[in-house]
Parts: sequence; structure tokens; C-alpha cells
Amino acid sequence: LTNERLLLEYGFALEDNADDAVTLPVASLAVGLQAVADGADRTPEEAEALGAMQTELLRNGGVDLAEASLEFGADGAPTAASALLTHVLVARSAAELGECAVKDGRLVKAPPALAARATAALRAVAQAALGEMGAPAAPRGDGIEAAAAQFVAAQRAILERVANPS
Repeated sequence: LTNERLLLEYGFALEDNADDAVTLPVASLAVGLQAVADGADRTPEEAEALGAMQTELLRNGGVDLAEASLEFGADGAPTAASALLTHVLVARSAAELGECAVKDGRLVKAPPALAARATAALRAVAQAALGEMGAPAAPRGDGIEAAAAQFVAAQRAILERVANPS
């Protein structure tokens, strides 16, 4: 169980929970897209081809953009759906996406430049989320206050793994 569920249902959180995750709204990816934007103007035909390829890859990967979110596991790695979504959205051309392969909902092949942009975008998202969280608060109190502080600390630790991979 994630720390969010443990906190909400049982009133505690675990410091090192291998099942923990951070989930952010897909709109938070806008920060990442800005961080890797190339500023290139695309012709309407290029934009249409890119959009069609993006739609196809997301459909093949089982990702519904309307229901999507960005999720990172306890180790800071994005889920398969989040990785696919990010790669698809940071792509610069249909040809670049044409080099990708999706199998069983997982992105199994991507050009190195695309993978680097996706990683940079996710790092920017995590850094922005950490900035919004502000400075870590010193744990105080006990009971639910202590559990909530533990939950926030665990969420921060995951985001730090994304923002600053070792």
C-alpha cells in the first residue's frame, strides 16, 4: 500500500515504503515540456503527422490522456504509462516517434535524444513540485500530525530521486 493510502485509511505512513508512489496531475508536465521546448515552428502537415503518431502510440500503450497522470515509484522511476506519455509528448517529429516501440504497454525502444528529453522533462517536473512543497518542515507533534509529516517527507524523497538521480 502507498503511504497515501496508509495515511488516509490507517493514520500512519512508513519511512521506507517500497510500495509508495508520487502521483502528479498530467498538467504538471507543462513545466517539463517548457524545459525541453525547441522553439521550432512546424508546418501544419508536420504537426498533423506528429499528432497522429502521438495518438497511435498512446493508444497502443493503453494510455488515455484524459485519465492520465504522472506517477513515480518509490525508487523515483516513472511508471510505464508515465514514461510512455512523457516520451510521446516531448517528441519533436513523427519520424522520431516512428523509431519508438511499445510492447505490452511499455516503451521498449526510443531514440537516445528523445529519451534524454523525456528524462529532462520529468526532472523539471519534479524540481517544480519540490519548489512548490517548500522547505522540509521539522516533524512535530504525534499521531496524525507526525504521520502526515512522514508522508510529506516520503513524497519529497521520491521527488528528489526524480529531480536528482544518482
